[in-house]
Amino acid sequence: MKELIDKVKKEMEKTLTSFTRYIKTVRTGRAQASLVENIPVSCYGAESPIKQVALVSVPDATHIVIQPWDPNIIKDIEKAILKTNIGITPINDGRVIRLNIPPLTEEDKNKIIKEIKKDAEKYKTSIRNIRKKANNTLKEREKGKEISEDDCKRVIGEIQKLTDQYIKKITDIVEKKGKEILSTS
Repeated sequence: MKELIDKVKKEMEKTLTSFTRYIKTVRTGRAQASLVENIPVSCYGAESPIKQVALVSVPDATHIVIQPWDPNIIKDIEKAILKTNIGITPINDGRVIRLNIPPLTEEDKNKIIKEIKKDAEKYKTSIRNIRKKANNTLKEREKGKEISEDDCKRVIGEIQKLTDQYIKKITDIVEKKGKEILSTS
């Protein structure tokens, strides 16, 4: 049973990591390298995240500067940023790309928070699906007399505790991000 619980925990952790990675890309009104550093850029016949083909810096709270290692791919980086639809138009001076992060309006902030909550529900559903799959496996094992009814109920309870913990972690991340978005001016 321990191997099943470990597997469930590993899958839930992977989902949480994915959500955490996503939440870092959400615009807050402050300049953050994480907003653009993982955007895939098509160059040299392959796709690479911006952080692998350029230096991404944040000189102040309202600007991101992207300096490609190879100036020949600056147009590719610009295209990739425009394609992601993050709502920021890149300024290309031939050597670097500058992104001016405009302040968010109250309407923008509320819209972003609503979107985050909607996306968080998808990740929570994924956590619940992991639980459901594990519970079905346990019930099949109980039916096949591989485990006792008591063991089945005990492990289902442990999986439920894990489910509750991971859903709470996602909820906490959403609340923290929401406060961060609302606190920007």
